[in-house]
Amino acid sequence: MSKQTLTSPRAELRRGLADWLTDRRPDGTAESDAPPGTVWYSAAQAAFFRQTWLAGLHPVIVSGEHTELSEPTRQALRFYRGGWAVRSAAGDLRNGLTGKRISSPSQATDQTRPTDISSLAMAYLTPARSDYAQLMICVTARHEVTGDAGDCAPGHYETGDAAGHGLAGAPLPGETIELMMAVLGAAAGAVLEPWSFGQAEPALRPWDAAEIAWLTRRDLASGLPHAAFMISGSPLLPASLTLVIQPGPGCVLEHITGLIGLGRLGEPSLGAKLAAVDPLMEALSGATSVTFALVMARAGNCALTRPPVLPSAPIPLSILLGDGLIKGLDIDPSRALEQFQASPALGGRGLMVPLDAAASGRLHLAEFFRAVDFDRANPGMGISPGQLLTLHQAART
Repeated sequence: MSKQTLTSPRAELRRGLADWLTDRRPDGTAESDAPPGTVWYSAAQAAFFRQTWLAGLHPVIVSGEHTELSEPTRQALRFYRGGWAVRSAAGDLRNGLTGKRISSPSQATDQTRPTDISSLAMAYLTPARSDYAQLMICVTARHEVTGDAGDCAPGHYETGDAAGHGLAGAPLPGETIELMMAVLGAAAGAVLEPWSFGQAEPALRPWDAAEIAWLTRRDLASGLPHAAFMISGSPLLPASLTLVIQPGPGCVLEHITGLIGLGRLGEPSLGAKLAAVDPLMEALSGATSVTFALVMARAGNCALTRPPVLPSAPIPLSILLGDGLIKGLDIDPSRALEQFQASPALGGRGLMVPLDAAASGRLHLAEFFRAVDFDRANPGMGISPGQLLTLHQAART
């Protein structure tokens, strides 16, 4: 099966959707005006981001003060080096992702957090009550490919493409998400309803790993560099996650990022759900395919589209490093317990480091970041660019 080009009907549809959302193209950017409400990562938004990126431009969403972005839309903006410009009723502009004052929408593509509080827009600092506890999840899993395109075991990806697109012999996707569902469901004291997925939001299709594998195969065969899926949780455990599946040399990479809602602050069951972070990380450490994991907690809102601002910075709880990061950062596993209170994980090929922002004797993420010189980390070590950006921001909060 040959790769489709930008002149294919499907590509023409994507380009048409992107043109429909594009309002202006100034200063190397493509601007899209958003109405009040929630901007979902819809098929049109996905086309806008991707086609803008293919054209060498930065996507920028321009909105008023009463517009919110869903978590997958925020992640996609960061991935495509885009921005969100928010215009106040008085006409002032600010970066919707960082709160920094800007003079034009094109400046919203600067994702650097301001270091001077005087450069923050006051509207960004307006107190918003946080009433919900959330987990912030960043996980990368690497699945080694076995066999060839013409010899796939049952229950694995199967493709008729002679090249195989790097999927032949890879296990069905989403194993890490299913693991998180099981652990958090046990902590919630109930069997969770199946989480839902979709390639656009709202994600409404019941979780089906085989269907996700088929859609991934279809997208990669059409020439896309990766397949992306939106994951939403159940009423008992809401979630807003993205799953990006990307083929690599001899492997398939899965990147999972987003939010999982735990419940209202003060609920009696909240303590048990927060306590599930340790068994969750232990479960991930037993899945030898995981190459990186970072779990943080924060006070947020029941509506996962409304993030907290400065008073509710995330609290890093635990970080898991695979052998790619250990070797790439020159970490000595034999001294890890002494230096970082780290314990062996991932079948002896990784390290799990407990973190805390309180005076508990555990390292702060910023201390660990400096100790191993994480600035040297790169995606080739088993961490996605978006997760690397999140790690940099969390270490500097």
